[in-house]
Order: sequence, then C-alpha cells, then structure tokens
Amino acid sequence: MTRLLRTTLLILMASLLVTACNKPAATATPPADDTNHIQQVVHDYLLAHPEILIEVSQKLQAQQMQKMQDNALAVIKQQSDNLFNDKDSLVDGNPNGDVTLVEFFDYQCVHCAHMYPVVQSLIANNKNLRVVLKEFPIFGEASQYAAAAVLAAQEQGKATALHDALFKSGLIEGKLTDADVLKLAKAAHINIVKLKQAMDSARVKSEISNNFQLAQALGLQGTPGFIVAPTPGSTAKGKTTFIPGASDQKQLQEAIDSAA
Repeated sequence: MTRLLRTTLLILMASLLVTACNKPAATATPPADDTNHIQQVVHDYLLAHPEILIEVSQKLQAQQMQKMQDNALAVIKQQSDNLFNDKDSLVDGNPNGDVTLVEFFDYQCVHCAHMYPVVQSLIANNKNLRVVLKEFPIFGEASQYAAAAVLAAQEQGKATALHDALFKSGLIEGKLTDADVLKLAKAAHINIVKLKQAMDSARVKSEISNNFQLAQALGLQGTPGFIVAPTPGSTAKGKTTFIPGASDQKQLQEAIDSAA
C-alpha cells in the first residue's frame, strides 16, 4: 500500500469514526467492541463506495502539489542569485534574454535526453530566451564524471559543445562511461590534460554540491526539473513557473509566454 493511500485511508477512517460514533472528536477512545463495529462500518462503506478513495486521493495530491509549489516559489525568490546568476552555471540561448529557463538535469536521465531537443527548439523559437543549465548528477559516478567534465570544459570555452555531444550520444541509463566522456571531449577539440585538472578543482566540486542543495530545497526528487521566470533585472514582469518533472514544448512555451 502506498504512503498516499495509507494516508487517505486514515483520513477517511477518522471521518467515519466521528460519524459512526455520533460523538465529538475529542471524546475518549471507544471500547474494543465499538472499535470493531466502526472498522466494519468503514470496511463496508468503502466496498459500497470505492470511488470515494479516488476523490480523497486526488484532493490530497492536489494539496501536496500546491504545498510543493508554494515552497518552491519561496525558495526561488530566496535563492534568485544562485539559480539565475551563478557564474559557474552553463548558459545557453540568449545570455541577455528577458526570460530565463533553468533546467536541473542528468546526462544519463532518459527524460532529460527526451527534453534536450525540446529545450533546443525553445531556444530556436524564442530569441529572448536565456537557459541556465544546472548539473544535477543523480545517476551514479558516470553522471558525476560527465557533469564535472562539462563544467571543467568552460575554461576552454567548450562546455556547450560537450553538453550537446553527451545528449546526442544516446549513452543513457547506465551506458555512459568515463571513457565515453573523454572520447566525446576529445572529439570536441578539448585538451584532455587541462580538462582533468579542472575537473578536480574546487570550483567544479562546489558547483555540483550547490546544485544538489538547491534541488533539495526546491523539493526535486529526480530529473529533469524546470523553472521559467523573468530574468532578474530585466523588463519582464510576468509569472514564475516551477515544473518538478518532465514537460513538453507546449507547457514550457506557455510558461515562457507567461514570464514575458
């Protein structure tokens, strides 16, 4: 039984308990015989009206999602500089765009791989869109290695090239190796010796660590995750949107339009 369903049942049983006893909620615990009777009433009621479980679950899910959204929007406001203006984050699209899309991702994430061409299409169709890419390597050591390599490649001006090559490689879900990352880096004309040195730098390690902390504060349980908002300091004054999971081009475009 899922946690959500258990919670739903507890809420429902508490409600029926009060009704069946016809007593105030603050009264003492009923005797065992009464308890058994109430449990049977709940059991019979659920069998006769199973649709109520769906209704209660949907209501609970909606409340939990709203709570997550409220928390995320508060974090986005508090962590604005770290999310939108971090000098160590890779930026794609128009660096001076009035609308910013922030993506938390992992190079081995299937959903992130599916979202890659969507984000590229959004960049092509929105000349005023700025994209901040947040490395969030949660799929093991190979993901950590790839994230560090891309961040390190910034020192050679090749981060975007390696980022694109990794997603276009199709090496996802356990297929990616450290050797693959270096092979792709070499193909992108990146100096491997300098790359490895930069991968061990405090700057790279700090960036990945900070991204994990931001993701945790936002309540992200996986990848991808998106924030679409007016770029701080720009003329855009629209709505901030938080999407904790995979999306599609239509939803993201609507968020971009709302932010602008």
